[in-house]
Amino acid sequence: MFREIKTVFIKELRRFFTDRRILAGLFLPGILIFVIYTIIGQAISGLQSQVSAVDNTQLRVAYTDNFGSSAEPELIFNLESVIYSTSDNTLVIQAIAPDAIGQAKTDIREGRLDLLIVYSSGFEDGLETSQNNSISLFYDGSGKASSYVYNLAVSLVAESYNNYAVNIEDGQYVQPNLAEADIELSQALSFVFPIVTVAMLFSAVMTICPESIAGEKERGTIASLLMTPVHRSSIALGKVFAQCVAALAGGAVSFLGICLSLPSMMFGMDLGTIFTPGVVIALLFLILTTLLLFVTSSLAISAFAKTVREANALVAPLMVVLMVLSIFPAFADMTAIGYAFIPLMNIMVSMNMVIMGAEVAVMAPYLAVTIVINILLCAGLVYVICRLFNSERAMFTK
Repeated sequence: MFREIKTVFIKELRRFFTDRRILAGLFLPGILIFVIYTIIGQAISGLQSQVSAVDNTQLRVAYTDNFGSSAEPELIFNLESVIYSTSDNTLVIQAIAPDAIGQAKTDIREGRLDLLIVYSSGFEDGLETSQNNSISLFYDGSGKASSYVYNLAVSLVAESYNNYAVNIEDGQYVQPNLAEADIELSQALSFVFPIVTVAMLFSAVMTICPESIAGEKERGTIASLLMTPVHRSSIALGKVFAQCVAALAGGAVSFLGICLSLPSMMFGMDLGTIFTPGVVIALLFLILTTLLLFVTSSLAISAFAKTVREANALVAPLMVVLMVLSIFPAFADMTAIGYAFIPLMNIMVSMNMVIMGAEVAVMAPYLAVTIVINILLCAGLVYVICRLFNSERAMFTK
């Protein structure tokens, strides 16, 4: 049986990778993902970086006085040096206690403070050791002076310290811009990302799957194939495995497109901390299992349909369902683990959680359940495809 599956598998792969139209349909979505996300990221980054310098302005900066020294931190010293040597601005520096951070953030939102610098406990004492040091800078992106002093301070961090992480607290990225507009921007990105990614992945599947079985029925070649002394289940499995390999190849390109566009798309976030190896692997498995789910469901429909047109007509509503489901995470909190058991919905929510930087303790089990559910559903659909191949009515009825 293995030899029979291998024969069908190789035959199908040869057809896929020698047809230019199929190759274009498989790999073009990954290229488009890279182009679209890069353009979006650069446009957003460009808007955020268009902060003109201010002059004759009083810049109000606060920092947490918890680094065990009576002298000003190195960053504050460098900030003063640059501002007083390059502009007519003045600085008002205020040292605050760690328990006053909440009030300082409120002052930023209400325009009484331009920049808040939060040091981790024992920051300067740990600079020469392997201790994990973090420094977070908060500002109001809707304010010209606040944006200016923030961009200047961020550019000086690397000159002031080493062995540190910026805007990372407890291993999680923290949003430095306290303006509501930036929060809305992140939410918009988390809404767009699943829709575009899933649409591109689905388009790759639509290129190869509906025609695979229904096309052979329409051309009459399925009859001669089924009359050979090869088990029908072997033919079905050979086609399924070949389609999956082809789709996974396209998925790998799509994933590569996402990874290459992340530096532009995430506009300045610390990608190495947000997209840890565990998150990257989870996202890869999520994309690949999503592709497998699309492939097996499309093949099941193709095995049921009589013509390619009918198969395409039956597969198309699945995209509509995906688009409808993608709207729900934007209006409701669906991060409870119970939602991970809902097929298709769990895909959208999982991608939304990754982009929003959800806590690992919440995101990890949700992604794990989503991936397992997708794999189990794929196995069930493969069983259905094998049963359809063994059905005379499904294979030969005109």
